[in-house]
Amino acid sequence: MKNSSKYIIGAVLIIIGILAIFGNIGFLTFSWIFKLTWPTIIIMISLFFFLGYFTRRPQGAGFLVPGGTLLTIGATLMIGQMFPFLERYIWPAYIAAPAVGLFLLYLFGERSPGLLVPVGILMTISATCFL
Repeated sequence: MKNSSKYIIGAVLIIIGILAIFGNIGFLTFSWIFKLTWPTIIIMISLFFFLGYFTRRPQGAGFLVPGGTLLTIGATLMIGQMFPFLERYIWPAYIAAPAVGLFLLYLFGERSPGLLVPVGILMTISATCFL
């Protein structure tokens, strides 16, 4: 087993342990944990993509697109679960999600100006829908 996979398994076990401790001391109820589990899984998958970038830098910049997209989607879903009254207002963040991934590729990749075109279009559409 490679060192990077040992770190990933260790980090997942630590997070599960912290959540279990919070559940035992009454800080988090299990209904709250179940409500946040599936957005958390999406966020964890995005972190694996970011880890892929950090282990293969700078050639692994392509990992940032799905990583940024999934992180934005997971965070939006989690906000919707935590604050249900905001669900009808935060849906344009789903439109902005691919733009976040492409913008991360622009920032940490080869800085190709062509990437800014879809980023600008998607962010403009998303911002318009937020209004």
